[in-house]
Amino acid sequence: MLPARLNGASGPDQTFTNPIIRSIDSPDPWVIRYGGYYYFTGTLDPDGGLWVWRSRDLTGLDHGRKVKVWTAPETGPESHAIWAPELLHVKNLLLFIS
Repeated sequence: MLPARLNGASGPDQTFTNPIIRSIDSPDPWVIRYGGYYYFTGTLDPDGGLWVWRSRDLTGLDHGRKVKVWTAPETGPESHAIWAPELLHVKNLLLFIS
């Protein structure tokens, strides 16, 4: 774990330590900032669906609001191995790609 400095910040109170998500294994992390919030996703539930977490600050994502935005069907090609989702901001829309 390496400490990281926030944009243009100085002093010990302006740093954080990776990983910022510690409550669950979260490979393939993806974070964007939009509308005053940080949005996080990753390979959190590869056989169950897609999740988005939201927080006002980057280091609060682990305890932020968590919403399952898509549930995998019980069978078929979209029912498992749901890896590396991404969040994109395009023309005032948040797009979720997996």
